[in-house]
Amino acid sequence: MRLIFVSVILTCAVSSVACRRPHVRPSPQDNDPRVPLTLNERLAQQIPGFGGLFRQKDASIAVYLIDLSGERRARKVVQLERLREGAKEAPLQFLKGQYTYVELRRIHATIPNLGRGISGYGPDISRNRYLIQITSEKEIAPVCAILRKAQLPLKAFIIEIAPLAEVL
Repeated sequence: MRLIFVSVILTCAVSSVACRRPHVRPSPQDNDPRVPLTLNERLAQQIPGFGGLFRQKDASIAVYLIDLSGERRARKVVQLERLREGAKEAPLQFLKGQYTYVELRRIHATIPNLGRGISGYGPDISRNRYLIQITSEKEIAPVCAILRKAQLPLKAFIIEIAPLAEVL
């Protein structure tokens, strides 16, 4: 009985920590070279100004580019990489982005400890921003102060209220 109780306590403790931060893969330079890059990582290496790729609700593929004049070249690269992965053809839509995939990853690598009241954080590729989820409105000012102190561009962040998930 005591062993089960300790196991439950440890599971809850680990789960609550794991739920606070969405899974985000380390940047490619931190990875073992034997681990294959994700599609976004490969595209970031090949397309100047690439801000991320994601599937939309209508099953089309959206691609953020800093400069839309590079759409033609980007279209070819995206189609080739998706073909290489064996993905089915899907319509491509190019959107004007403000941040490259590399910049969002760099923010993730350098973001300071945001303190308590954070329910999650990480690059949000579908919005071309860095998402910080807080547990209540009162956390907005302290989080913004930390970001300013770290000299991170506040425009790159979306701050949302998202309560911590309960571990059942």
